[in-house]
Amino acid sequence: IAYSSTVTKYVESMQQIVSTKQGERFMNFDIYSEVDILVYNVNDSTIRKSCEYLVKECLNKLETRVTVNDVTIVTEDSTVLAMVNFTVNSTNQKYLAPLEVGALS
Repeated sequence: IAYSSTVTKYVESMQQIVSTKQGERFMNFDIYSEVDILVYNVNDSTIRKSCEYLVKECLNKLETRVTVNDVTIVTEDSTVLAMVNFTVNSTNQKYLAPLEVGALS
């Protein structure tokens, strides 16, 4: 997916946020996502909805340059992706970005 360089930075930032485990960043201890604890069983609809909620909430809290409108968890081969529909606040432009949130064992 091709984005402008600014949007690419936002997507990279969102990817870093959802990939960061609690306690992983010593200087920024408040930046983390809890989605990794649920990824092991995303085929369960309740856990899938919980993952979607956690991704949306942490991104809206920690990446203030965008507003996350919707998140859908999908599996592709053995990779768990969050399909993030977001709006860039400064331009009101909408985008869709796949973020890797984990891998199935």
